[in-house]
Amino acid sequence: KKPKSVARSEIKSWASYQLPSGAFPYWPNQKIASPYVSMRLAEIFAIALNNDVGGTNGINLKALMNYLMRVANGMEEKYYYSDYSAAYSYFVVSELALASKTPFSTVSLGVTYVDKIADSSSDVKVLALCALTYLNLGQKQKAENLATKIRSYTKLTTRGIDISNGDSSWCFLNSDSEKFALLLQLFSRLSPRDDVNQHLVYELLKLQRVSKGYWRSTAGTTRVLISLNDYIKANHLEDLNYTADVLLNGKSVLGGRFKGVSAEPLERTIDFSENEISSLKKDTEYSLEFKKEADQALSRFNLSIEFCDPLSLSVSCHIGEGAIAIAGCEYYKK
Repeated sequence: KKPKSVARSEIKSWASYQLPSGAFPYWPNQKIASPYVSMRLAEIFAIALNNDVGGTNGINLKALMNYLMRVANGMEEKYYYSDYSAAYSYFVVSELALASKTPFSTVSLGVTYVDKIADSSSDVKVLALCALTYLNLGQKQKAENLATKIRSYTKLTTRGIDISNGDSSWCFLNSDSEKFALLLQLFSRLSPRDDVNQHLVYELLKLQRVSKGYWRSTAGTTRVLISLNDYIKANHLEDLNYTADVLLNGKSVLGGRFKGVSAEPLERTIDFSENEISSLKKDTEYSLEFKKEADQALSRFNLSIEFCDPLSLSVSCHIGEGAIAIAGCEYYKK
């Protein structure tokens, strides 16, 4: 079957489960509203509309958005309120309003609601959701201000990123991957070529390997895939097509062609005993060049130097812009 047809048929079947309030229950045929399920479905409906999937004609989208706004503003399901649930409600309502071409004013969504949470919260998930909502509302400067605030809670590592203040809100469908995914979604929309995006992708792929192919749960995996889709589209990776080479002292040590979003990264580990390194003189700086043939900017590269026994070696090493310095190693003797 065709994926869009399957998705369209499934979405159409949900119309019969919508409650008079506009909400959806946790289980089909239940009469009790579930705020979180309603939020997730609102986001799915927005994605469906943005990708010409359809199937939402029988669903009262405006009633759903108004229900979520009442929840976010503490007027309904008060037991459920948190900054996270409010921020997520504002975000999915803004996504669905744009996708369905519904004026924000008709669903009572305004900047002042988002401001209250954004000004007081230090949870990066909440801040990312608020910043994404600001972007949808056309408030780019406010989104950039929040992005700066978010960066104060992050620290780039060699390839990944450490995030503090991302676990103060909780939901039973949350996972460790969510904070990385929401930040990737935000920075992909706000600044696609920012280096932070590559670090966030690395962390998400690392979490996938730990979970043996997925991200802890269906909900977590969905959140990551949504953010990766934003990253792919923002960087036009569907159109990726170039040849790249790595040259050390003018000689190629790695190269290949990268085409399409499924292009695999190239890696090579070179031992210090191999000719490319052993032939270089110590205490001498050599050029390390990354070249490509394409109109697109070269994807991020990474270089690391590791020693098997750091206690027995004294090493001086500097990696700069397109340069690598190979310094002498001295074995210590007892």
